[in-house]
Amino acid sequence: MSILDINYDDVLSGLGGLKPAKYVASSRAELRQCRAARHLLLWSQETLAYHAGVAAKTVARFERGETVSRFTESLIRQALERGGVEFIQADEYGGAGLRLIG
Repeated sequence: MSILDINYDDVLSGLGGLKPAKYVASSRAELRQCRAARHLLLWSQETLAYHAGVAAKTVARFERGETVSRFTESLIRQALERGGVEFIQADEYGGAGLRLIG
């Protein structure tokens, strides 16, 4: 099993602005993490959309940092995890990152 780690200097930031709990803008680090995960899997936005069960335009909006529902964000993240990406949370030892398991 090969493992590829990618670490970021950015620490996950809190959510900005006041939005209803159902619709929240993702932090920049989360967006970069999901975009990087898609690239690690060599998936297009359309492929990710298919695996997440959402429209390709929704994936594009999410990656541009536009507001999507928490449910949609979780569908995208779960699809990436099923594809073989492990999300690593920032801690005292380093920033957020990804691990490709396969």
